[in-house]
Amino acid sequence: MTPKTVLIIEDNEDIWLAAKTSLRKVCECIWASSAEKGLEIIHIKKPDVILMDLQLPMMSGIELTQKLRAMDEYRNMVIMAFTASALPEQKKEALDAGCNGIVSKPFTRKELIEALEPYLS
Repeated sequence: MTPKTVLIIEDNEDIWLAAKTSLRKVCECIWASSAEKGLEIIHIKKPDVILMDLQLPMMSGIELTQKLRAMDEYRNMVIMAFTASALPEQKKEALDAGCNGIVSKPFTRKELIEALEPYLS
């Protein structure tokens, strides 16, 4: 069985590496350092899950989520917000934009796997 693919859209390389290391036994991880690069990869690779940083330069994760939800092809794609914000308003904004759930940073390996597991099995 082919492992599921998670696209991690994250502009901080250290966080990307921590997430990739945490997930390496449960899925294949690919990385985009910006929303624009992420959109290119989504069109080519069609990942099973997107782990979307909300605070990205240029186009935010919220904007990219809204853009993807407006396209029929990606309307049902799993998008998990990936945020260090503890503000309830930002979490609500992510869910309202179409994110399926929220993964808080900092995270433990267990927390990250548990958040994504329903979409990887």
